[in-house]
Amino acid sequence: MAPEWGVITGYGEHGRVFYCRTYFDKDFWNENQDYLESDFWPFLIMHFGEKKARPSDLDNLRASLHTLLQSFEAEYSSGYFQGAQAYERWIAGLRNDGLWDQGNSKDEIHRRLAVNDYLLLNLIDARRCAAEYLSAHVSLLRGEKADLLTEMASLYRGMAEKLGAFRCKLKASDGESLRYNAIDTKVSPRFLKEQASLLESMLQVERAIAGMAGQILV
Repeated sequence: MAPEWGVITGYGEHGRVFYCRTYFDKDFWNENQDYLESDFWPFLIMHFGEKKARPSDLDNLRASLHTLLQSFEAEYSSGYFQGAQAYERWIAGLRNDGLWDQGNSKDEIHRRLAVNDYLLLNLIDARRCAAEYLSAHVSLLRGEKADLLTEMASLYRGMAEKLGAFRCKLKASDGESLRYNAIDTKVSPRFLKEQASLLESMLQVERAIAGMAGQILV
């Protein structure tokens, strides 16, 4: 049973169910740490941003595809690389031996490995969610565009599976145990080059997906 208050992060069943994040999630999470469902209609809702008419499911899908394209092509901003550039910088960092050699302290290497694992974990989750979202909305399109959306979902699902399998291999390796943000993992610099090659292949898939999104939006 979820607490009565929190941040509404999404909804299901056309708004009949709210998905929430609260300060007390850990007391109620299942093993997958899924979003909690609100037990009651909120007694108070604060809306962030401009209030607009409720968009249709198709409008939301098209907005999501626009966001996909914009984020993939986004430039460096506010200290962060985004989209394709983020992949390229991540890959370059994994291949930069100067970041991982004995000239660095153990704490520095562990910090970088923890950040790397955190990024990998989030990429897996984001692509898994993208696959589920797009699959659920294929029926909104027709013909070739529906086929393209189905293919996008399949590619995202494949990405999540391949990245997930790689991360499971890391956690089963003989690397050193590390705990950060309540996440237990293992870290070892010996898989860095392999991960860089994997991310290169994922970037190519992302380019293909962005191209399909553009075709749907035409």
